[in-house]
Amino acid sequence: MSLTDEVDGNFSRFSAKWREDLSEAQCQLEPFEEQFKESYRRIASIQSWRANILEVHFPGEALGFFEEAQNDLLSGHILACSGGWRYALKSLRSFIENSLSFLYFKDHPVELERWQTGKFRIGFSDSISYLEAHPRLHGFKGESLGLGSLKKEYGTLSRAVHASGGDFRMTKQGEVNRVFLGDGIRLNKWATRESETVNAVNTLYLFFFRDLLKGASERNHRKAIGLTLPEARARAIKKQAGVSVLF
Repeated sequence: MSLTDEVDGNFSRFSAKWREDLSEAQCQLEPFEEQFKESYRRIASIQSWRANILEVHFPGEALGFFEEAQNDLLSGHILACSGGWRYALKSLRSFIENSLSFLYFKDHPVELERWQTGKFRIGFSDSISYLEAHPRLHGFKGESLGLGSLKKEYGTLSRAVHASGGDFRMTKQGEVNRVFLGDGIRLNKWATRESETVNAVNTLYLFFFRDLLKGASERNHRKAIGLTLPEARARAIKKQAGVSVLF
């Protein structure tokens, strides 16, 4: 048998094994359907931003960043449903980056053109600094805006992306490599990260676009945010930004 034949045989066995692992992980996660429903409600709140606010008031090339942010959440949800925890966390980190990039590039058409030709990029820290100094957010504290939570979550998710935290590894030393794990503990950790991240982005966007949401405006959208935002945070937003999230 040639080396090529041996490697091709290993490929066939590997392909069969990962499909078996995927099916097993999905079956093991079936009892946790309610947690995945909660995740989908969070994604629905992001879809509501896109459909009810951003596509209406901010059409254009910059919107592509937010559309990709939504796709990041959907990808992470599917990966989590399959037991691909570390990869789901990577998608969540990308969701943060794209959500912030939209806010930056909608204000910077020249930089957007440069980005399209590969001559400009903005990192997470610079995006945060830009928003902290943004006149739309003047007078509000970073913590109340959700920026503090985004900093914390981005740091946690970066450790997952770069595998610098042992808790995020999919394979323990000496074990056979695994891509999918039907693990309820990992599910809880991922769901916590997703919840904190989506709520932080929703909070930031509620402050940033508050003028479009006050009074009786966009009632259905404010109800969509109420599917996931904690009531205590909603009360604080009402007091500070004058936007009522509906439950």
